[in-house]
Amino acid sequence: MNTPYYTLLQSLFHIHQESPYLSQIPDPDLYFSHPTGEKPLFAREIAEARRERDRDSRERERALLRVGEEQETKKRGLQQQQQQRQEKRLGKQAVNREHHNDQKQTLVWAEPSHLKLQSGSRPILPSQPQQQQLDTDSSPHPRHQSHSPTQLHHHHYKMASPPSNPTILITVPVPPNYPSMSLPVDPNKRIPSSSITLSAATISDLPDIATALYTCFPEIWWGVHEPPSSRPEEGERIRRLAARFESVIRRDEGKSEGEKIFTYLVAREKGSGKFMGCAGWHHPIFGTRGDSKEDEEDTWNYNIWLADMPSTHAPPGTENWECSTSSSTSSPDRAELWQHVDRSSWAAEWSLYERNRRKLMGATPHWYLAPFVVVEEFRGKGVGKALLEWCFSRADAEEGKKVPVYLEALPNARPVYLHEGFVPVEEEGEGMGMVMIRNRLCQLRVGRMVFEDSQGNTHPRKIF
Repeated sequence: MNTPYYTLLQSLFHIHQESPYLSQIPDPDLYFSHPTGEKPLFAREIAEARRERDRDSRERERALLRVGEEQETKKRGLQQQQQQRQEKRLGKQAVNREHHNDQKQTLVWAEPSHLKLQSGSRPILPSQPQQQQLDTDSSPHPRHQSHSPTQLHHHHYKMASPPSNPTILITVPVPPNYPSMSLPVDPNKRIPSSSITLSAATISDLPDIATALYTCFPEIWWGVHEPPSSRPEEGERIRRLAARFESVIRRDEGKSEGEKIFTYLVAREKGSGKFMGCAGWHHPIFGTRGDSKEDEEDTWNYNIWLADMPSTHAPPGTENWECSTSSSTSSPDRAELWQHVDRSSWAAEWSLYERNRRKLMGATPHWYLAPFVVVEEFRGKGVGKALLEWCFSRADAEEGKKVPVYLEALPNARPVYLHEGFVPVEEEGEGMGMVMIRNRLCQLRVGRMVFEDSQGNTHPRKIF
């Protein structure tokens, strides 16, 4: 029998006889020999078998998908565990490196061996010809704020691990409500030194100086010492601050530089005469350089920030300073100049700085920088560097007899001072974290600096 239907059934029988689903298909010869000639329901059975086969196939696919999902979930879980372990390890290392939960400072890398400790040396920081040098104009910084000094200002300075490219900018976290640090500008936009005129301030310069101090020092600092509720109108406020500086300007009028106790160095733009910035340089006083209390008094600088203050509010030990009692104005007038100032807060803060300076410097003659401001328009253009180098040229005048330069700085101003060779002092105590000193090996008494090795361990080392 060679009918097409017979041929089809015969092919199906031979092809699918091994299939578990189609093994019940009868021999086609039996079908066509059926005595009644009726067709059995083989087509329905075949369709059912195919549906069952498809169901099993889908089940197998779903099982494979479930296995794959389980494996992927397990893999993600392992990755998360590894990440958590790594974060925990890094967090533990960070805790070990931090002291007293201080804000971590990120400095330009320099090996301890690169910080030469010979007398009068400066830290050697990596540099690159095409890298813009960090300028010194970002330092209109207040001395203090209402928060605890140890909370914001006492930091452990660490040298970061050597980067692949050692030329990186110094970056530090800036406390809230303080001005950000100025960044270097294109060298072609810098103001040439020939366009900057430096001169000792006169009485006519004081209003510009007072305006710059109020503008550049943040309100969070002034708000503590000059409560807004007690302030006069802005013009009168500027006049009073300028008048408080008159006594020291008049004291040194007509005197040689060696006879002065203070120089308010003013930078102006040549030609236009526009005020660019100023630096308050307290001169070193050279007397006998012993260790007695009398020797300390003989060599001690005074502080312009306490000059012309009424003696009833002057800090202990400053009542007899010439500029604290000898003034061009009468006592009632002097009291009026301080009328809007919280004098107890002012005296307490500057007394703290004076105690720290006496503890660190003792009888060592030194330059003291306070204040230091550059108008925002001229920051990052070489003005601050010129104001600093005026002092450095005098402090470094004689090889082997370099004079230390002392200042207090907030974190946002420290990178520019590090670039100029200042070193932070790691001495415990309120306000000590703000202190930085240049030419630090000149008979200074105390101070420590923290170095970090390649394993992340910190090693305090005496630097004086």
